[in-house]
Amino acid sequence: AIRRRGLQQGEKVRGVDDARSSRRNPAAFLQDTIVTTPHDIAMQILSWLFAGEDGTHRFLAAKSLSVSLGADDLADAYHGIPNSPSQLGICVVAILNPHSKRMEFYVSFAHLFGLSAAVVNFNRLPELLTAASRRIGMATTWHYFDDQGVLDFWPSTHPAWLEERKPERPFTSVLNQVPSPASQELITANIPEEGLSAQTFASSLYQLVGRLFKAKKHLPPNTVQQHLGILNDFAQFDEMKLKLTPKEGKLEELLDKLKELRDRRPRLCSLNEIMKITGVLLFLLLACFDKVGRGGLRPFFDWISENANARTLWRKKDHQLHLSQALLGGIEYFIFLIPLIEPKVYYLGTVHPKPIIAYSDAEWTAHHPPLLPSRGLGGCLVNVDRYRSCSLVTPLHILWGLAPRETQIIPLELIAAIGLVFTYREFLSGSHLLFFIDNQSVCGALTKGSSKSRDIRHLASGFHALCG
Repeated sequence: AIRRRGLQQGEKVRGVDDARSSRRNPAAFLQDTIVTTPHDIAMQILSWLFAGEDGTHRFLAAKSLSVSLGADDLADAYHGIPNSPSQLGICVVAILNPHSKRMEFYVSFAHLFGLSAAVVNFNRLPELLTAASRRIGMATTWHYFDDQGVLDFWPSTHPAWLEERKPERPFTSVLNQVPSPASQELITANIPEEGLSAQTFASSLYQLVGRLFKAKKHLPPNTVQQHLGILNDFAQFDEMKLKLTPKEGKLEELLDKLKELRDRRPRLCSLNEIMKITGVLLFLLLACFDKVGRGGLRPFFDWISENANARTLWRKKDHQLHLSQALLGGIEYFIFLIPLIEPKVYYLGTVHPKPIIAYSDAEWTAHHPPLLPSRGLGGCLVNVDRYRSCSLVTPLHILWGLAPRETQIIPLELIAAIGLVFTYREFLSGSHLLFFIDNQSVCGALTKGSSKSRDIRHLASGFHALCG
């Protein structure tokens, strides 16, 4: 049997089935591969539609359009898909009755939340219906498991334009200027005249196959919409500018929690607390703030790996554990960083000028005492109106502040890159910068925005903060 536990989610308790410890998941043979939708899918689509190599747009002029985002949530999700009768024998769940304190066993006739095979099988239907909505209805839509998102485009004279529409052509997405005969028949027969949108088309298609969206979670098209946990802000679409921000109050809530952990006495916390905070930090940093701050996550990852056991994780999440000094350092890092970082902004139709090529380098040659090591830094900008370069010898107080290691070439290479950008920060503002650094480890740290070494990850974070 598969053990089921309750997971509190707001006002409801979701049943989660531990298919890993029961060996169901390791025994599953999966041939399908799931490719999940990125959190900024709407921004990526709009950036592509308005991209132009020669300064012109592939799509339509933004001033003649308005764009909005709508979202829906599939009712029942996994529990809406029945299990095969031949497999009911492996779909038995064990639940501890809180009143009798005895284990009780039940057969689940619908997909279980916790089976890896259920995840793959569930995604087949929304994947098919999303593809059908795109091809038949020309709807700009996507799905993230049971969440469906849709972009709707309207001419800026939307109300007057709607009045001129003929009843036999109710679907009015700009992308559907010439509907196919199949889509014409489907739309006319199943979509009410008052719901002229790509979202209505996708919803009607789901309804035709017997899967309904939750009415209370329906989000009609809006220029500022929360979707996949973040706010998609199209309010400045006519200025070709979009924003991706955390939902209102989320950063303040996170900051208060981090400060409470820092000041807590005794210095104890649960695994559940740190895992939740780490998940929120990771999501927000990747979704809204690019790579700035990724380096601060390492102490959280290390603390979780030291204290978590995959086989007993769900039983011990609330046990009190000591806050390590490294973890407290990571907490302090984000308390300082969060008020400084800015949300991600997308500029539509931007044609980047020819990139400025930057080259930085560092020198490290160890000498026997009392001789000091060679520690030169330098950099240059080459394809600009006039050649620019800078150099210096690394100050000793910076050198002594680095973590002890046999060679300091990696942090010095990072400092050289940061120094070049900082020196010419006013000249480089708004430019597209192409960096050449002859050290693979440094390139890796800058690409990831993090490193195992504390000083290197702080330098990588500083580089991204400066370039942002």
